[in-house]
Amino acid sequence: MTDNGLHIMKKVLILLLAIFIAEGSIYFALSNFRERRINTYYETQSFTHKNNFTSAVAAYEQIFTNVFKDRIDVDEVKVLINKAQTEPKSRDKYRNWLRMYTQPIFESMKSVGLTHMHYHLPDGTSFLRMHKPFFFGDDISSFRKSIVTVIKNHKMVAGFENGRHLLAYRYIFTIKYEGAYIGSVELSIGLEELVTVMNRLYGIGYSYLLQKDKVIKNYTGQTVSEFDDLSISDDYFMGTCDDCISGKEDTCSSAVDIRNQLMNSINGVNSEKIKAFEEFSEVDKEYHKLLLSYMSIVDINGEGLGYLISHSFVEGYDDIVKIYNLLFFFLSIGAVSIIFVFYGLYNSHEKIKEMNESLASKVEEKVRELRDKEQFFAQQSKMVTVGEMMASILHQWKQPLSSISLLADLTIFDIEQNKIDGEVLENIKHIKEQTTFMSQTGRDFTNFLKPSQEKSVFNIIDSIEDVLNLFEFSFTRFNVGFENNWTDDTKVEARVYGYANEFKHVLLNLFNNSRDAIVRFREKHVSDGEDVSDFLGVISVRVTLSEDKVVVKVADTGGGIPQEEMGHVFDKYFSTKEEQGSGIGLYMSKEMIETSMNGQISVQNVFGGAEFTIILPIA
Repeated sequence: MTDNGLHIMKKVLILLLAIFIAEGSIYFALSNFRERRINTYYETQSFTHKNNFTSAVAAYEQIFTNVFKDRIDVDEVKVLINKAQTEPKSRDKYRNWLRMYTQPIFESMKSVGLTHMHYHLPDGTSFLRMHKPFFFGDDISSFRKSIVTVIKNHKMVAGFENGRHLLAYRYIFTIKYEGAYIGSVELSIGLEELVTVMNRLYGIGYSYLLQKDKVIKNYTGQTVSEFDDLSISDDYFMGTCDDCISGKEDTCSSAVDIRNQLMNSINGVNSEKIKAFEEFSEVDKEYHKLLLSYMSIVDINGEGLGYLISHSFVEGYDDIVKIYNLLFFFLSIGAVSIIFVFYGLYNSHEKIKEMNESLASKVEEKVRELRDKEQFFAQQSKMVTVGEMMASILHQWKQPLSSISLLADLTIFDIEQNKIDGEVLENIKHIKEQTTFMSQTGRDFTNFLKPSQEKSVFNIIDSIEDVLNLFEFSFTRFNVGFENNWTDDTKVEARVYGYANEFKHVLLNLFNNSRDAIVRFREKHVSDGEDVSDFLGVISVRVTLSEDKVVVKVADTGGGIPQEEMGHVFDKYFSTKEEQGSGIGLYMSKEMIETSMNGQISVQNVFGGAEFTIILPIA
């Protein structure tokens, strides 16, 4: 070979070596950048999904704290729990009374995901499980460390904890009476219910992975058998989100994809991480379409139980991979020139910076959305109870406001005409009377909602008139009127000893039942093609005195009660309203009249409808 040939070969070898070194350097540099970018992507997605969980449990804590302060941490509850301890022989009676008081609260809170409501005595003994009202008396402090912590510190505790029947996120509030610790109440959301709520609230698929030997150690045999369908391996259970089961694959992955990926993680490269309860994220290696973020479930005492797993379709992972492949291709071509190398590195730096800025903007936007959803979640429970009260108050204020406006116009006119006389003074007095009436209306509604603190002597007819003044307008919307029948002497003598506001609630419950019966009766005639123009929807209220008793009769024109149902109207959970009724109203009314006020309540059919009779001893 000639010298020229050797020289050319040497140049070619040097060029190839330079290209190899340059491309090798670019490859390793870009691989490092890509891994960092992917890790940033993982961290961002994991942060968003974990923040969803944090926001959800924080919203629940706010709701449960409000319910505890307003409805549970009150004298009605604290007196019953205290008496159950000072009078152990009557403990069953006080437990039943507490259950009757708490039942409406428990039922209403189920709509936001509550699964368990549990009262404990100071020594850790179960006093009342609202979800299992006939299972009590067991010492739960023997296997529930959170109860031991509450007993020791007398402070509220919240977090995941495994129980006898459920792995749940638990909020345990302390109850004190006259400064002394008398027990606690636990409001819990089962893990499955929490996952379902988060799926519906945030539109991301959430599942859970639980370690068998830690989850079922406290469970009963019957409960353990329910896990059989969830078994994913010898060591783990898996729960799948309800959206996946229903086939909503636009919000989360399919159950088959999740199961396969989890099995690969358990048996593959992430097995040690899962055993150590480390938090991490991964994209499925086969399709690069599914991002899974593993958030460890750690109980109140710091023990790992499993994972809460968010799974969503990847929006950006493929773009990251494509971008870095394109960068490598172009930088490889430009490796023959230092200018192109620096130019390529500069472009890659700018693109990375732009992507990070875009990512930071998306994170801020998601955080704002989460805060808005959290505030909405907390306010929603308050707005439901305020709506109907505002409608009643606005109706009561409609006429006074019209009167005030008219009187003000007349007064202004008289002043403008220089007619300053007694009529102007009368108008101002009328304005004062109307504003006083409006203020009294607000106080009346506030007093109606407050439970009676103790028994007192009150007038039956005054209570009837109070209820009609507050709510009669709501019956006119259904074309239902009232007829009242009592004498002046009866009104003077009709005084009883008991709970005034609770008696008003009994009356309102009877009136509402009569209204619903009249509406159903009228609709039935209309559906049968009959003329109802002469039909009168009337609720009659009659009060009489019989020896030493006050007799109140509430009758309606709603067609009466079928004979086969007559003997069950006061039974618990029995309702003729199908899914619209809870079956609690008349049962609670009977308990209040007969148990708390030493009276009697009965029902019979009369001409045209049903008639309820309440008999109470005269005070």
